[in-house]
Amino acid sequence: MNQFTGEALVSKLKEGADKEISGYKVTGTFVVKNPNGLVLDIDGCSKNDNASLIAWTTNGGNNQKFLIEAQTDGSSKITASHSGKALTCLGDGKVVQSEWKNSDNQKWLIAQLDKGFVKFICKQNKKCLDIPGNSSKKGSKLQVYNDNGTNAQKFQLVKS
Repeated sequence: MNQFTGEALVSKLKEGADKEISGYKVTGTFVVKNPNGLVLDIDGCSKNDNASLIAWTTNGGNNQKFLIEAQTDGSSKITASHSGKALTCLGDGKVVQSEWKNSDNQKWLIAQLDKGFVKFICKQNKKCLDIPGNSSKKGSKLQVYNDNGTNAQKFQLVKS
C-alpha cells in the first residue's frame, strides 16, 4: 500500500483509489481539537446511537476523548471513550455515534497536514469532517463536507 498525506490523499480518494492507499497511521486515545479552540464532543454525554458529534469547550469528560484504532484496510475506527460507539457519517452529512458495524461510513482516513494538523475523511463518501462555517459556537453539530482546505476541517490530536 502507498501512503499519501494531505492534499495528495484527498486527490487520490477523488480518483477512486481508496483501495490502493492508506492514511496517516495513528492509534491511541485523544482529545481532538479544532484551531478555533473547540474540541469534538458527543452531545450531552449520550451513550445512545445517533447522538450527534458536536464542538464544545474542553471539560475533560470522556465524551471528549476518542480512541483511534488503525484498521487493516488503512482506515481508522474512531470510538467515543465514554460509550464505545463509533463515529459514523450518515447519508445526509450528519456525524453521529453508533454501534460498530465495520462499514465504510464508520471508517475514517486520517490525512496529515502542516503544523501538526490532520483531517478526517469518511471512507464511504470521501468527504471531510467539518465544523459548519468554522463556527466557534459551542454545540455546533459536525458534518462531513467536500474538502475545502479551511480550518473547519483541520484538527489536532492531543494525547489523552
